[in-house]
Amino acid sequence: MIVLRRARPLWTVLLFVLGLAACKGPGPAEAPKASHEDPAELGRQAFSRQDYAAAAPLFRKALEKDAKSLELHYKLAVSTSFLSITDEAQREFEWVVANAPEGSEEARIARQWLASLAKGDAPRQDSDDVASAGRTGDSGISGVVSWTEPGARPEPKRRMQVHLIALPGQKGTDEQRFTVRTDQDGRYVFTKIPAGVYKMTNVVAGVPQWRLRVTLAPGQSLTVNLDNSNSTSARDDFPGG
Repeated sequence: MIVLRRARPLWTVLLFVLGLAACKGPGPAEAPKASHEDPAELGRQAFSRQDYAAAAPLFRKALEKDAKSLELHYKLAVSTSFLSITDEAQREFEWVVANAPEGSEEARIARQWLASLAKGDAPRQDSDDVASAGRTGDSGISGVVSWTEPGARPEPKRRMQVHLIALPGQKGTDEQRFTVRTDQDGRYVFTKIPAGVYKMTNVVAGVPQWRLRVTLAPGQSLTVNLDNSNSTSARDDFPGG
């Protein structure tokens, strides 16, 4: 069930690889063209659609050529934190703190993550706060995910991924995907999401527990709590997948 309310304000192009054009016959060498094989650019594309498993190795490779890039270190830190590679994330966030301009957003997020780690808390590594940089949308969705077994009390679904997948055919959002993970209380937040129609689900492959159609108007904030009442056993907005 979707309930509208005001919530705090809250990135997918397809990854594509273009081969370099082969030289045709003898003659002077052509001026090099911008290469879509550049690992930094490919990493940015993967990062923007929250494909952190693809982004992390690309940023590592890019850093071999540009070891002092704040952007690359910061985005590698964020990517590895999403992937729960804590040692690498800690190392990269420490680099960011040591090298980012004082007062910058990168430094603030890095300090916040490191402080959580120092306190022994599980860092909010899947917080949409770090993933929303660069988005231009002004809508958002938040809520709590819980599940109730027969005869038991509702329990929060901790560390569960929630996906928003834009339905095809929409200008500006065609099949973009945004992903966050619930916290220890089952809460999740999406921020800076472009207006459009989305499929909300907990999986991108396999059998989903939730599969809902969600419509976001410009500037709108929604609360969508996921529980037994709107699971696929009670409601499935995309029965064909």
